[in-house]
Amino acid sequence: MANTPNMAAGSFVAILFPCLLVPFMDVIRSRWVSVAVILAAVSLPLILMEFFFTRERVSQTDADTAEKVSLSSQFRCCMKSRSWVVLMVYLAVINLVNALFSAATFYYCNWVLGTYNDGHTQALFYALSQAPLGIGILLCNPLARKLGKRNSMLLGMVISTLGAALCLLNPRSLPIVLAGQFVRSIGLIPGTYMISSMLGDALDDVEQVSGQRCDGFSSSVYNCIVTIMGGVALCIFNYGISHLGYQAPTADVIPVQNDAIQSFILFCVIGVQLIAYPLIAVITRFMKPDRQKTQAA
Repeated sequence: MANTPNMAAGSFVAILFPCLLVPFMDVIRSRWVSVAVILAAVSLPLILMEFFFTRERVSQTDADTAEKVSLSSQFRCCMKSRSWVVLMVYLAVINLVNALFSAATFYYCNWVLGTYNDGHTQALFYALSQAPLGIGILLCNPLARKLGKRNSMLLGMVISTLGAALCLLNPRSLPIVLAGQFVRSIGLIPGTYMISSMLGDALDDVEQVSGQRCDGFSSSVYNCIVTIMGGVALCIFNYGISHLGYQAPTADVIPVQNDAIQSFILFCVIGVQLIAYPLIAVITRFMKPDRQKTQAA
């Protein structure tokens, strides 16, 4: 349930942006700035609402009376847990892949898969290739009960690898790419919706092996990973296109990107997936089996 609003909002923006906003903004810089200002203005009151009305889980009295555990002590406690360490490595890799995918998709749809600002390629790419994630929330509980969370995520990564491989058969064919991304999204269902539960299991494992709860520290590490991997991905992508000869469109000229740029964009969107998903499957294999499955056995 926690991940569903993010999926819905992301899908809405992915369709709204290429179909309406990009054709309106075109290559006129002032319109891009205006849209950015409007989005910031809309976001500000929502951020303030979240800040002032979010319920604090720990009161000041609880904080004053609680045992003080240093960050270094919490880090040592977490490092004793194999589940915690493996999960953090998993999160680092998957967030780097997702961030590269997000950064390069707009360019991929404009310069490789479709034509610049055609108004439909990116919308179809997101809408059809991400459709399985919408109904995926209904499949998570049956999958977890049948296979266990770890095994479901491992099987999902194998399926996602096959989807990425299908895309590379002809990465400039919209039907083939949409089919491949559809298969990829099916494989991502377990990881997308079960990761919060896996984090809870890892925190329980930390407590079991160390005797300390490190929930706050772990949440901070998780947020740091998301932020840092997003920045790393943008650095990689921006460095690549700036050094391989990317030509920005102007009001007079819609350029054709050179082969190196197109290959780099393709690598960031699909090639990285084909490398990372098998690696993530191996990483997932090192997670501890679900407690329910272990107890049942």
